[in-house]
Amino acid sequence: MRPYNRIPEILGRAFTKLYDQLGYDSARLADPEIVGPLAAPALRKASIYLNSLTLSSSIAAALASPFDPLLGAILLLLAVSSLAVAQSLPHLWRSVLAQGVEKELPALLVYLVPYSSSPKYLADVIAALPRGPFKWFTHEAARLKLLLDMGHDPLNALKRLAETTPSSRLRGILLEYTSLQTIGATSSMTTVKILERAIEMAREAWRGYVELSRAAVEIATAGLVSIVALAPLTGSTGPLVALIALLLSSTGILLLLARPSIGDGVRSKTIPAAYLASIGAASLLAAKGRVLASLALLAASTIALEAASLRLARIEARALKSLRVAAEEARYGLDYMDDLEKAKPLGGPIRAVLEASRIAGSIGVGQALERLVRVLDEVLTYRKRAWTESVVLEGISMIAPVVLAVAIVKLSALLQPTTPLPLTLPQAGVGAPAILALAPLATVPATTFRRGYRPTPLTGLITLLLVWLALKIIT
Repeated sequence: MRPYNRIPEILGRAFTKLYDQLGYDSARLADPEIVGPLAAPALRKASIYLNSLTLSSSIAAALASPFDPLLGAILLLLAVSSLAVAQSLPHLWRSVLAQGVEKELPALLVYLVPYSSSPKYLADVIAALPRGPFKWFTHEAARLKLLLDMGHDPLNALKRLAETTPSSRLRGILLEYTSLQTIGATSSMTTVKILERAIEMAREAWRGYVELSRAAVEIATAGLVSIVALAPLTGSTGPLVALIALLLSSTGILLLLARPSIGDGVRSKTIPAAYLASIGAASLLAAKGRVLASLALLAASTIALEAASLRLARIEARALKSLRVAAEEARYGLDYMDDLEKAKPLGGPIRAVLEASRIAGSIGVGQALERLVRVLDEVLTYRKRAWTESVVLEGISMIAPVVLAVAIVKLSALLQPTTPLPLTLPQAGVGAPAILALAPLATVPATTFRRGYRPTPLTGLITLLLVWLALKIIT
């Protein structure tokens, strides 16, 4: 490494030492016992470079202020901002980790069921957690392994993990388990508690998702109505259309990312990407006045994506059937691995049981499969209730642009009293092209809520068609 390439690192370490002399423990911000051994090196390196930026910006601000006060203020702001980021980065990481861990908890609990009847310590099982089914929880597993390597016995290591984990739900589960172990609970009692927790967390995940989706769809629809309604008054549609398009698309992506994984069936990343791409392209075509081309694009993509969704639905149905067969076979001591492999498309929980069965053997796996079927049945029941609510919200999202289009034309006529009716489409006001452009996007949040990872542009197609026909009739 060239000498001058080490300047940021040298400055960062110097500031870190100065920072510690002032009474702050900068090393604890990246303590492997707190943030985990997997993330600690990256956080420590980021902290060093941010501290380097803070120190260099502070020196530059002091030197520049007498000659250029504005430049000095900007450099000082940069120093303060980099210091704030350096201090908040570990806390931000723990917050993100908490969300990821809580999303994977139901699958983790299913993974642990077979071990509740085995003689292995739960701490050793978690420390050896496979990375495949669990992306976020492996960070907590690595932290638990670090505690075990430091000399803590399994029970104390779990207690320490419970004290320092950023996930409140994981903390409750670990404290409940350690309490059961302390009072000498039987393995069957532990299994029941783990199962209860899995069902409860799956319900809470879907309940929270429904509440989030309801609020997001309502906000997106209200934003569409309020922003586009301003178009005839402002006379400029470009920024408004871009703003509401960003709101609708980002809301749909948010609902997609927040969707609970357990009970959601077979997922696809290609279908949502193709859905958003087709909706965006149709919106651009409609904005340029090529409504027929936009309708044709939406129709073609609807046929293609519906066919792909139907194929995934069949795979999901076969996988769920194979899971039920595997549970019955395991109950009677038959070979269940072939059917369990066929159920693998159902996602994380199945992969978790597969990993557990390979490591723990057949002990408790039959119970795990039975309980997994029970958890999935509970979640599917709640998901059907959510589907009913999503249909209502989707209907409102489809009707709102049509009503808005009619209202915009009437308002434009009032603002242009000298223009005789019937109006042509360009004369109908600047709001009409805006609502045509946004019609395909109007149902993105509600459709994502209802269809999850298998959305299709059918509702966007119907909405654009209704808006276009309404404008044709009244203009």
